[in-house]
Amino acid sequence: MKKIKLGGCGYLYQKIESKHTLLADPKDEGWYNDLKGQAIFQIEDTGNGIDFTQRNKNRLDYDEAQELFYLLKKVL
Repeated sequence: MKKIKLGGCGYLYQKIESKHTLLADPKDEGWYNDLKGQAIFQIEDTGNGIDFTQRNKNRLDYDEAQELFYLLKKVL
């Protein structure tokens, strides 16, 4: 896993096959305890498109847009 910073928060970037995941860095004090180590954003190239899973459904705030942008650069 690779440690990165986005928007002032620490993340762990993980790639397993075609699945790209950003996890809340458990050592970063900027995260609530219940989010530390949890998947925050995930995208997967299915071969027929891109599936994505995010922590908050039906909306995309600026931090989440930055998370999505980072992961899309890894896939595309």
